[in-house]
Amino acid sequence: DLRSPHQEVLRFPLTGRTASFKMPVASPERNYLATADESGFVWLWDWNSRQLKHRFKAFRLGAHSIGRSLDGRRVAIGGNRDEAVKLWDTDGWEELLPLQGEGSLFEHVTFTPDGRHILALTGNGLLHLWSAPTMEEIATLQETARKAPAKGSMEIANLDLILNTN
Repeated sequence: DLRSPHQEVLRFPLTGRTASFKMPVASPERNYLATADESGFVWLWDWNSRQLKHRFKAFRLGAHSIGRSLDGRRVAIGGNRDEAVKLWDTDGWEELLPLQGEGSLFEHVTFTPDGRHILALTGNGLLHLWSAPTMEEIATLQETARKAPAKGSMEIANLDLILNTN
């Protein structure tokens, strides 16, 4: 019951906050709460201590949504046009890969329950579906890219589908 007087209120300090936060994601088992803001920053709090652990710039323009994999090991963050969605590893908070898409603001991002796909919905009604590479696939492809650098950014996730929901 959400109205229960025994419901725990979780408080995370917002010191230094300069922009509005977007859809926080929590992973108590991996000890983090993460959120993104309109200035492109990702904020990470320690779940147990409730202290801000880290803040980093993830997008040039703005971050508009955030979603986590069921196991909490990966986070997908939605941005703008050319910075559609970025996939991050939650162990070291390193960017794993950018996912290219079409449209404007990526306002909603989520993983499917099996973790095999990432869905993102833009403000103009385009629904994107990507195959989500496993951590092992990402590591293999990153190693290959290091050995033989290609022009531009490494694309290791293919856009499987775009649906116009309007």
